Amino acid sequence: AAAPLAINGNQLFVTASYRVGAKLISLDDMKPKIIWENDESLSSQYPTPVLANGHLFGIHGREDGPAAALRCVDSKTGNVKWEQKGVGMAHLVAADGKLLMQTVEGELVLVELDTQKYVELGRIRVSKSTTRALPAFSNGVHVVRNTSTLTAWSIPK
Repeated sequence: AAAPLAINGNQLFVTASYRVGAKLISLDDMKPKIIWENDESLSSQYPTPVLANGHLFGIHGREDGPAAALRCVDSKTGNVKWEQKGVGMAHLVAADGKLLMQTVEGELVLVELDTQKYVELGRIRVSKSTTRALPAFSNGVHVVRNTSTLTAWSIPK
């Protein structure tokens, strides 16, 4: 299951595949209350979604089935705003108004954090082997680990 994601300080978003689905929970007054839940919005096998502009950007699907999709979901309602099919498994990082998508196949894809449509800005191969490890991003440097190598890429603004 993907790691939980805190939203607005008092809310927690969780997602998992295998017919578990997604759930947004309010933790006001230490009394958990479900805001919305379903298995249609964002069911992620293991990548953790990111929150930006009031929306969740995440991978919907599994690695052992049809290629997963990147989705933009309204965090307040769970409504899917858009979907880009065939993306596959990827780890996501939001930075400087952009979405960095590190695919398992070794590509780094730069996407606009647009809540209305998928806008790809570019892509580059950063690894020739599988890259399931979580990437890191700091001060314009993207760090990727594959099965045998740790690589750092400078990403200009």
